[in-house]
Amino acid sequence: MTRLFAAAIAVVIAISFVSAQPASGKTSIAAEKGPDGVWTWTLPAEGKVNVGNLLAMYGSCREVTLIFDPKKLAGEIEYNTTEATTLSGDQIDMFVSNTLAEFRMCLMDSGGSQVRVIPAAESITMASVVTEEQLESIPDWQWITVRFQAEYAEANQLRGALQNLTTRQGGVVNPISGSNSLLICDRADRVKLMCATCREIDNEIKPDIRSHVVPAAIELEQAVKGLRELFQSRGISGPTFTAAVGQHNVVVRGSASLHDEVDAALKAMQ
Repeated sequence: MTRLFAAAIAVVIAISFVSAQPASGKTSIAAEKGPDGVWTWTLPAEGKVNVGNLLAMYGSCREVTLIFDPKKLAGEIEYNTTEATTLSGDQIDMFVSNTLAEFRMCLMDSGGSQVRVIPAAESITMASVVTEEQLESIPDWQWITVRFQAEYAEANQLRGALQNLTTRQGGVVNPISGSNSLLICDRADRVKLMCATCREIDNEIKPDIRSHVVPAAIELEQAVKGLRELFQSRGISGPTFTAAVGQHNVVVRGSASLHDEVDAALKAMQ
């Protein structure tokens, strides 16, 4: 009798424990469509998100058919903010994109109001190709490909500078042989950052042409030869030094910072 009573108590406790757990697969996000047709998502300060249910809700709000492998998205994520948060417009897309990033997955438009959820590592095979001019109009959460054309910097050098800026799973930076350009694929917010970085580096390397007065005590040809040897010995390639016709000047083509060094070198030759 004692054993039977103990077993009954154990069953009651187990039932009480199960009923106290949140329903499996539920999401704590409330979605509401306004009179203007715009959806708003309200997130409590703390919550868990079942990824499958989140995608179902997202597909319904965006009126698209979502295609994904549930085995690759099994489980849920947790979020925590200081207070309840309201999302609308691109904020909703970014929240879903960030959620999928935890599973190394991304959203990819497949046409016909269909969106696939694919591994980010495969994004370069499907991402839309846009120009650098179109880049700013692309929402930050979308995965895209851009061809960046360098004017002055070498593509391989730029590639090295971007390696630590790409998304670890899926970001691609490849030089295009024979064109001194890069193919950059990543989420738009990362692509914008990388293109801005490339353009800044490219402009810094942009050659500046100036004419430098050679001190009268130094022969013009000797000054040109000395400058060439000096910069070659320092491993600096790219600048050119030319004797100006009819003047006691040397014309230098190089980066803006290099010209200060040329003036210092000419002064030291006296």
